[in-house]
Amino acid sequence: MPVHRWLGILLIAGAGILAYANSFNGPFIFDDTPSIVNNAHIRHLWPIWNTLQTPNSSVANRPIVSLSLAINYALGELQVWGYHAFNVGVHILVALTLFGIIHRLARRLQYNQRDPAAGYGLATVVALLWVVHPLPTDAINHLIYRTEQMMSLFYLLTIFCVIRAADSDQPRNWYRAAVIACALGMGSKENMATAPLLVLLLDRCLLAGSWRELWRQRRWLYAGLAGSWLMLVAAMWSGQRHDGIGFNNPALPAMSYWLTQCDILMHYLWLCYWPHPLVLDLGDWPVSLTIGEVWWQVLSTMLLLGVTGWGLWKRRWWGVVGTLFFFILAPTSLLPNPGEIAAEHRMYLPLAMVILLTVMVAKQLFLHWSAWIIRPIDRQYLQFGGATLAVLLLVAATIRRNEDYRTSLSIWQDTVAKRPMNPRPYIGLAGAYLEAGQPIEAEYYLRRSLDIRPRDCGALNNLGVAVAQQGRHDEAMTYYQQALSVRPLYGPAFRNFGAGLANNENIEETLSKLGDAFHIDTAALVRSHSAGEKMLRAGQLDQALLEYEKVLQGVPQPAVMHNNLGVALMKQGKYPEAMVHFLLAAEEQPDFAAPYYNFADLLLGYEELDRAEALYQQALALEPQLAEAHHNLGYIYEVRGLMEPARQEYERALAIKPELAEAYNSLGILLANQSNWLGAQQQFSLALEKNPQLHAAQANLEAISQHLAGQTPATESPVGQTLP
Repeated sequence: MPVHRWLGILLIAGAGILAYANSFNGPFIFDDTPSIVNNAHIRHLWPIWNTLQTPNSSVANRPIVSLSLAINYALGELQVWGYHAFNVGVHILVALTLFGIIHRLARRLQYNQRDPAAGYGLATVVALLWVVHPLPTDAINHLIYRTEQMMSLFYLLTIFCVIRAADSDQPRNWYRAAVIACALGMGSKENMATAPLLVLLLDRCLLAGSWRELWRQRRWLYAGLAGSWLMLVAAMWSGQRHDGIGFNNPALPAMSYWLTQCDILMHYLWLCYWPHPLVLDLGDWPVSLTIGEVWWQVLSTMLLLGVTGWGLWKRRWWGVVGTLFFFILAPTSLLPNPGEIAAEHRMYLPLAMVILLTVMVAKQLFLHWSAWIIRPIDRQYLQFGGATLAVLLLVAATIRRNEDYRTSLSIWQDTVAKRPMNPRPYIGLAGAYLEAGQPIEAEYYLRRSLDIRPRDCGALNNLGVAVAQQGRHDEAMTYYQQALSVRPLYGPAFRNFGAGLANNENIEETLSKLGDAFHIDTAALVRSHSAGEKMLRAGQLDQALLEYEKVLQGVPQPAVMHNNLGVALMKQGKYPEAMVHFLLAAEEQPDFAAPYYNFADLLLGYEELDRAEALYQQALALEPQLAEAHHNLGYIYEVRGLMEPARQEYERALAIKPELAEAYNSLGILLANQSNWLGAQQQFSLALEKNPQLHAAQANLEAISQHLAGQTPATESPVGQTLP
């Protein structure tokens, strides 16, 4: 391998690591929560079909990205640095692939006939500037946007393999690799759909002398590339994304969306040259209704398209670069997406084309104007110095931007400051305050969000959570109801509203309230529920289930309501009836952790340890952060005499939920049974500190204190096991 190539690879990889070295501890934010943290599908690698499907998230229809998340989880569960390491690694691989493509394109387009190594220099500078540019920080730090990264990697690999085949004695292997890369890209993000057409145009422009020659030599390649569209069709067919993308949205006509995209394109180009301000969420970008609002942006876009088309027709290098730019942006710019009109991560790969064009134009202008006044050796020094200075400035800007992603609070505070009229960042900032246990601050920002968009069901639901954490439960219920009046099937508000109602021990009153809230035929539901109870007591299980199904027919989110009714029945001591509802909830929604956990609690009360353990494990597979399940699983291990696994589960529960007093008490019992009296005393004290009303901990602390004072036999444990 030539020394220029090795040097370029080392510089690019080193610069990428340097620029993102401070990004590995950034938290999961925004869409990361539903797509990674709460995504049960990535918590196992088998069965593979279930892993590849992740409905209702940012990776729906994107099975290859889902698989990458599952591998991340298998290696380190939710340790965030592993996900960052993957994203940074992919970013560097994209830069290296870009390096390979530019160097080969430069040679094919005869970039510098007198100096064959000049192509390596051009490729190194462009890849270096791109890998450290701060504009892609959104795609790298916002972890779920690896969709953009992985698609870009496979897009470039497809192009590279086709170009590389032209210089190979065995081109078929490279063609096979191109088809595989294209298929993987189709499974990463829908933007990959343009890749086969782009490769066809580049082939005709750079490789083939005519269309007939292209078809004769590489028709099987294009049959394979076209076949990769089947991967995209299959992924979209099996996916379940409901985000309103398409041309049938009356709230966002296609023409308005296209006019707005011309405005956004100019903004993107500005950020390429002056990357400030960079913003996580551009959801408040104004929609342009008439061409008069964005006339110069539309004119500029048409001019760029015209120049690009003419350059491609004449087989000029800038025509090829412009075609790459527009083809990569085309899907998101042409297909209306009301949920994301503008997003900086869309410029992840197109930025490379802007940098390539800029570097080549700048070099030509510099050589032209300096030819008569600067010696050739001095021109080389000036070019090297200019490139080095640009790279260092961009590295500093990227490191600074990474700091904004250091915590959830810092990135949302940054976004609120830059887009004060965008309601979504206020919701994000409020969520960060809720996670930090600061509901008063959360309430303030949620009300700011509702000032801008009063009927936002997410903000209303979160406002209910914030005021509930302050003890204002009746007020919280009104906000949940307001959220459900806007969107009756909104799951989080329905769960919170149902959980509040489940505390009511009168089931018929609960059903009555549900009927009032959701306009349900309450009388019919109560009659069916009563009939089901009678049949269940009479042992007529099948008929009882039919009646219970009638109760749930008119209720949104039936799995959630089954679970909530099961909790209410369990509190009444009606355990068989509660079990029926937990079973129905699990059947209705197999990836819902709550019914597995609640059913396990019931079985634990009946001392069915094996079945309870299996259900706790299933609940934790779906929701690893369920501290109570870890605690109860530890109790089961302790009863069986498995002290070390029990201790580990108690400690996991406390790591997730430090205020869980029962876990301190259970850990104290375990330590006392191992004759670790001082350790046990400390745990009981912590339990009482967290919950002064925990009588079991109070009794255990008194018993251990008496034991340490010598008032009980030294060979006996002063405390005993109690059900968690």
